[in-house]
Amino acid sequence: MSELTPGAWRPLGGTARFRWIILTLIFFLSFCAFIERLTLSVAAERMMPELGITQAQVGWLLTAFVVGYTVCQFPGGLVGLRFGARRVLFVSALLSAAANFSLILAPAVAFGTSLVVLMWTSRLVLGIVQAPLYPVSSGALAAWFPPEEWAWSLGLLVTGIGLGAAVTPPAVAWMMGAFGWRQSVCAASVPGVAAAILWWIFGRDSPNCKRDPTSTDPAFGDRTILRQSLALLVDRNVLALTISYVLDNAAVYLITYWSFLYLIQERHLSVLESGTLASVPFLVGAVGAGIGGRLCDRLCVRLGARWGVRIVPLTVLPLVGVFLYLAATISSPYLAVLALTGCYTGLQMTEGSYWSAAMRIGENRTMAVTGVLNTGGNLGGVLITPVIGYLSGNHAWIACFAIGIVCVVAAALLWLVTNPFPPSNQSPSAMLR
Repeated sequence: MSELTPGAWRPLGGTARFRWIILTLIFFLSFCAFIERLTLSVAAERMMPELGITQAQVGWLLTAFVVGYTVCQFPGGLVGLRFGARRVLFVSALLSAAANFSLILAPAVAFGTSLVVLMWTSRLVLGIVQAPLYPVSSGALAAWFPPEEWAWSLGLLVTGIGLGAAVTPPAVAWMMGAFGWRQSVCAASVPGVAAAILWWIFGRDSPNCKRDPTSTDPAFGDRTILRQSLALLVDRNVLALTISYVLDNAAVYLITYWSFLYLIQERHLSVLESGTLASVPFLVGAVGAGIGGRLCDRLCVRLGARWGVRIVPLTVLPLVGVFLYLAATISSPYLAVLALTGCYTGLQMTEGSYWSAAMRIGENRTMAVTGVLNTGGNLGGVLITPVIGYLSGNHAWIACFAIGIVCVVAAALLWLVTNPFPPSNQSPSAMLR
């Protein structure tokens, strides 16, 4: 049995303590990556009039990131299996900061259509180099944490996303007002470099590598594991979980990328006020991710993993649909912010369930399976982002939120046909694990 399989986990020496250092470092990488990817959606408010680009074009720029990010999720997981978390996450973080910074350089060398193409390419590259982050991180956490803490550790990792999303709108809005959008994009690239350096110094692939930071776990690079990973692409449970995550993340992208402009254009708030209020859903959602992950783990221990991973999404996702309806129809802009907060918090509470289920299915192929999962999650963004860009540009915000409601209800229903176990472990006794 591989060292990365659930049954093989054992605390070795200082593993129980050092795993929290690993989680903290990955948390910081996640936090910085999300700042880089979200900066454009806030800076666009000043970029559009200055550079002469339309809101629909901004939608395509946001889509460029999602395209690169989505297409390279599964390959990113395979790269992680081949080279290990330490090397892959270090290179990913450095190139991510560089790609984000290149957004500043584009207007200096191009204009008009050429400028849009160059900026689109910059965001595409950002998506490609960030793609390995979560599949590879999930593999590292599967190696460092026992199965009964997987959903919680992944929930805490998602908290880094929420905090990054919470910090970015007010920070970038303030910097845009004080210094300009270029300076705000530049500042957003600096933390990623620091995160890369810290990870290279302290990061490890697994407990097996803790004494030698340059070594790679024996499971990494195993060709048998790579072949098994490819076979999981057609596994029924992987597909059902992934399609559910497609729909779930369509709603996530709706709220993440478009709340700021929604509050300005439809709710008529100022840039600074919208930037501050747009951060509230992400701040509360960051807490919700940890709570949802912890609840999932406890339910798995109490009821077994088969139903333990399902209960949170089956309960919460329909409630998200209710909050989306309120966000679109309620008269007060401040109550609309409260409804958006409920939407995002509910969606974040399900993250631990999705990733824990994928990790249980994948076992020592976790990086590959979560690569498939996150491909689906971001495919939701690929599909919905240009649609929301078009509809919101025509002030059809009600239709935007209606699409989100359909997505979350369908995502919940798909959990009824998802079994969180690997194809080789479907016996009745395995269901009790």
